[in-house]
Amino acid sequence: MSRKAKVSDPITIAKPHTLKKFELISRYVDEWARKILGYPKSQGIIYIDCMCNCGMYYDEQGNLIEGTAIRVVKLLNKIVLNYPGKKAVLYFRH
Repeated sequence: MSRKAKVSDPITIAKPHTLKKFELISRYVDEWARKILGYPKSQGIIYIDCMCNCGMYYDEQGNLIEGTAIRVVKLLNKIVLNYPGKKAVLYFRH
């Protein structure tokens, strides 16, 4: 008997193209955030992801992998520290 998946459960398996998507979005957000936060009149950034799922996946070898939402949170938390007085607002919807 299978159980119903919870929102916090990892998605079963992230295929190689999904892993590449995680990498590409992370690289894009890194450059985008630094560009926006670097503008003198910028007060910060807002990031919205309305299709983020649970945030954790397994790769084809069974390793637990962080998805886009978790990668973006970690990245923006680190980047915004270099821009005093500015903030990052993140909104995730599953």
